[in-house]
Amino acid sequence: LNAVGLLIILGRISILTWGLISRLRRGVEGTRLTLKVLVMFILVSLLPVAIVYAFSQNFLRNAIDSWFDTPVEAALNNALNLSRDALNLQILTAQRITSNLSQSFYDISSDAAVLLTDELRQEWDLLELTLLTTGNEVIASSTAEYMNLKPSHANNEGILQVRQGVTYAEFNIDDQTGAHIIIVVPVFPFSAVTQNRMLLAIFPYSNRIGTLAEDVQNSFSGYRKLEFLRNSLKWTYSLTLTLVLLFTALMSVWLAFYLSRRLILPIQNLAKGTRAVAGGDLSTRLPSSGRDELSFLVSSFNQMIQHLATARTKAQSDQLLIENQRAYLSTVLEHISSGVIALNAAGEVRTVNTKAGEILEVDTARLLHRSLRDCCENNPLVDQFHSAITPHIAKTNTSEWHDQFEIIDSQGKHKLIRCRGAQLIEKIEVNSGWVLVFEDVTAMIRAQREAAWGEVAQRLAHEIKNPLTPIQLSAERLRHKLLDKMPPEDAKVLERSTHTIVQQVEGMKSMVRAFADYASTPAAAFTPLSLNQLIDEVADLYTGMQGILKIRLVLTPDLPYISADANRIRQVLHNVIKNALESRKDTRREVTVTVSTRRCNKPSTSHQILLTIEDDGPGFPDDLLDKLFEPYVTSKAKGSGLGLAIVKKIIEEHGGNIHAYNKEGGACLEIRLPFVKKQTMDLQGDTV
Repeated sequence: LNAVGLLIILGRISILTWGLISRLRRGVEGTRLTLKVLVMFILVSLLPVAIVYAFSQNFLRNAIDSWFDTPVEAALNNALNLSRDALNLQILTAQRITSNLSQSFYDISSDAAVLLTDELRQEWDLLELTLLTTGNEVIASSTAEYMNLKPSHANNEGILQVRQGVTYAEFNIDDQTGAHIIIVVPVFPFSAVTQNRMLLAIFPYSNRIGTLAEDVQNSFSGYRKLEFLRNSLKWTYSLTLTLVLLFTALMSVWLAFYLSRRLILPIQNLAKGTRAVAGGDLSTRLPSSGRDELSFLVSSFNQMIQHLATARTKAQSDQLLIENQRAYLSTVLEHISSGVIALNAAGEVRTVNTKAGEILEVDTARLLHRSLRDCCENNPLVDQFHSAITPHIAKTNTSEWHDQFEIIDSQGKHKLIRCRGAQLIEKIEVNSGWVLVFEDVTAMIRAQREAAWGEVAQRLAHEIKNPLTPIQLSAERLRHKLLDKMPPEDAKVLERSTHTIVQQVEGMKSMVRAFADYASTPAAAFTPLSLNQLIDEVADLYTGMQGILKIRLVLTPDLPYISADANRIRQVLHNVIKNALESRKDTRREVTVTVSTRRCNKPSTSHQILLTIEDDGPGFPDDLLDKLFEPYVTSKAKGSGLGLAIVKKIIEEHGGNIHAYNKEGGACLEIRLPFVKKQTMDLQGDTV
């Protein structure tokens, strides 16, 4: 049964140990701590048990050896011998008394023997006195009152000894009489009258002495048995103690597993909860039971997680609000027409919008988190911008400033930049940087200038046109009235003078008409128009100018229609071709004008048709490229400076744009016009 119990406990411990090893290999939280606590529990429980076991084994061996010490054995032998000697003395005394009593039965009759036995028994206080024949027949008998009335008989051994003339003695104990001595002696001399007789006497023996003698005998017998089983006792007790030790050790290990698991469970839960919190899961709640320190720690952990969850919810809400504000600000910054750059106190770019990158012709990603000074290299516009704003930023006595300056882009064009700066104050009286808001006002200034020139042109056309006709008519009348009446020499002067006046008036009228066209153009009549077909028609008008002008067409077939005023587009083509003719310096050289059309490929301009007009002349003056489309800008001595301005105005009325640049071997104009879809074109055709 003990072995079965030990096997059950050992099996359970083996299962627990294998589970612990498996968890240790898998790296389960708290396994190493469980192992440490388990080892400590086992050491704390087994070390005292092992010490007690060692002392118990030593004590057990010494105790068993002390049982069989020589004085003890000698004392038992002496007690046994003493009891034997005392019994032998009593037996000898009984034999002597019985022998003396047997002499009273010499030559006595059986009847006298009856009386004599009773008398002698009472005299010597015997339990029984019986006279027997050697054949074990009762002749006379006397017994005590509490004895059995039936006379006793000698046993066979006593009869044999008496027949041989030897006295028989026996010590006996029974339930009725207790301890007593039986003596059987022969009755001498034998005669014919008395026959062969023997006398049986039963003497009482002290019960205490008998009991003590019996105890001594039993004790001595037990001592001999123990002495015989001495080594067996040692082995049995040692085995029992070892089994108790094993059972205690295994129970301690089992209990250590249970206690360590129970003790480590809150710590494991804390480890899992901590890992979950580290992973961002704040919904974890640990079970809490009891009122000890670990339970308090678990409760505190749950409260901390609750506070963290509340704080994270608030932080997420605040973060969402910040993100919304940031997205709102980013949307505003990305859709405003001004460039915005925010600098920190060290001059590093913290914020920049797309428009700023477009104005400065730089990738905004290259500006972020870098000093504006470091970005000047390989970025001429950034360098110019930084040089313009540095004097203002360096001032410490101003929190706001504004300025207007020019920068030159990568194509050599002048850009007029209007910039405003303001300090960023994040802490009291601490400059945390600057925010710069700037915009390219070149187009706006040009538009204002064009509007002003339009108003001037309208006034000039009105003021100049009125006196021109009277001047011309007066000159012609003077010529008609006075030419025939004047001398030949004076007539030639008059002819020459009036002719000059009329020619100059005609020139001024042409200028006035140009002014009128620029100042107030009539409303355009937009209709679906094939640009290639219109170009062919205009080119046909110049077919008779061989040796002066050659028009080369490179037209992409099947282009979409554009919505345009045919007369206005025709005027654009004529103005550009006329400028090409007037720009030649050698009037004997033929001018070649190449007109090409194609569909734009870029995603941002895929809805437009590109019209390119190139010539092989001297090109545009570099100093006029930025102002080429402004009114009254011309490099020709007799030009009005309104031709390209009118061209630009017409193109913009059609929703397009125009760009001029010089190429190797001449000038080039690129005109982009939006085309219309077939559905829109059909609707416009139906309306017309």
